[in-house]
Amino acid sequence: SPSLSQVESGRALNDHVWYIRKKNGNMSYFGGGSSPSGGGGGASAGADASLAAKKEEVMGRVRGELAVANAQELLQKMTDKCFKKCVSWPGAQLDKSERACMAKCMDRYMDAWNLTYRTYAMRLQKDAQNQMQSQQLQ
Repeated sequence: SPSLSQVESGRALNDHVWYIRKKNGNMSYFGGGSSPSGGGGGASAGADASLAAKKEEVMGRVRGELAVANAQELLQKMTDKCFKKCVSWPGAQLDKSERACMAKCMDRYMDAWNLTYRTYAMRLQKDAQNQMQSQQLQ
């Protein structure tokens, strides 16, 4: 079971992540997009529309689950790395220098993760555009 200091650092980490989320106004760095609202296509829409709506609903749920999994993995890695770096001797609570180190470490980790995520997303978008252009030329 986790020690009191690990629990405390986990709470601080959770508070920090939610602060960053609020500051940025979104959770784009967790890999989640907005999930589409599910709706059944009415009787007039036909079976194809209903099937498409259900497919879109399932895809939205999967995207949401992936976003949660990405967030959990990010939190776990950040907690592990920052705790190992900043806490020299676990105790009942973190001292002032350990709290400051944890905060700076988490900030740097999130900044690096956000930069990596944005760069990767831009590269994927550029690759998709290049692929569409090459298909149009054929």
